[in-house]
Amino acid sequence: GAEGLGEYFAFFLWSYPLSFIFGALSSLGFSFAILERVLLVLPILGLGFFGIWNVCQTFKLSSSAKLIASLIYLTNTYIILLIDGGQLSIGLSYAFFPLSFLAVLKSVMSGFRAKVLAGMSLAILGFFDFRLIFVLFLLLFLRFLYEFFYLERKKWGNWIREWTFAGVVCALVLLGLNAYWLLPLKFAPIT
Repeated sequence: GAEGLGEYFAFFLWSYPLSFIFGALSSLGFSFAILERVLLVLPILGLGFFGIWNVCQTFKLSSSAKLIASLIYLTNTYIILLIDGGQLSIGLSYAFFPLSFLAVLKSVMSGFRAKVLAGMSLAILGFFDFRLIFVLFLLLFLRFLYEFFYLERKKWGNWIREWTFAGVVCALVLLGLNAYWLLPLKFAPIT
């Protein structure tokens, strides 16, 4: 419950894994300039390109369309402002966002292992920036509604059951991997 930067620290414990990695490597003598480039900027570019490429692949787009989509995703003003403004953990979550989206979509009609992996991808997205999980939830809800309106009525039962099961498993994995900061916040509320 200590205060830092004008806010209670418990509200920002979701970013502890990333902060821990930076702190540990900094203690080993790595400068922030190197860590920033190797652990933030390069993964933003790599994950962002790979994630949008795979999203486009699910729509069966051509290679040139996938390349253009990846370049637009990585060169729009939002990501450029994030990187230029030093909000690199948000940039990392922006880059990882398409991979989490695909992991959850693929887990819906897959087995239990895929659902757990989707929950882990949500937790990783939350480690970068927890707020993007809410944006991902909104996108998945829109996808759910889209499929609901365009799916044949006779397939609704199994389809709703699979979405519900995937949602429950992902939520349990997400909450379990974030229990280290949710439980203290719950049992020692900050007023």
